[in-house]
Amino acid sequence: DRMGVLIDDLILLAKSAQSDFITPVDTDVAELTEMVFDKSLALGERRWQLESAAFTRAMIDPTRITQAWLQLVANAVKYSSHYSTVRLGSAVRGGRLLMWVGDEGIGIAPEDIDLVSQRFKRTAGAQNPASGKGMGHSIVATLVEATGGRLDIHSEAARGTVLTMANPIRTP
Repeated sequence: DRMGVLIDDLILLAKSAQSDFITPVDTDVAELTEMVFDKSLALGERRWQLESAAFTRAMIDPTRITQAWLQLVANAVKYSSHYSTVRLGSAVRGGRLLMWVGDEGIGIAPEDIDLVSQRFKRTAGAQNPASGKGMGHSIVATLVEATGGRLDIHSEAARGTVLTMANPIRTP
């Protein structure tokens, strides 16, 4: 099973270079935010908070954005304790569509921020609380970059992390 997941992840990364990998469509961002939030509830026993939902329409690929967003949520659950708070939201600021996940987990030390977006790399602190192969943030960064955006990581060790997908806003 682990090998199958790894192969699927590698195929996804290989496909990301293809011109038809991202298919933007007119998307209601508030509706997408609420749908991702609803799907997140099944990923773990946490205090879930929907902080905001951007009431706008944008030309984005909802399938790829959902995939990336849920990967961020899965990581937040993986590296935080039961009943801690996990926050999701979306907003438009400075010409960018922001979609984020915040947690009260183990956090990432400043010197490890660049490391977590590299393939097959995990911080020393991440290896103890949870197993993994070091592909999650790499996949998210690849998906976000394929849409012309970037993945911003703000974290404090032992206090939590906020990961934000920042995409240029393209309205229909």
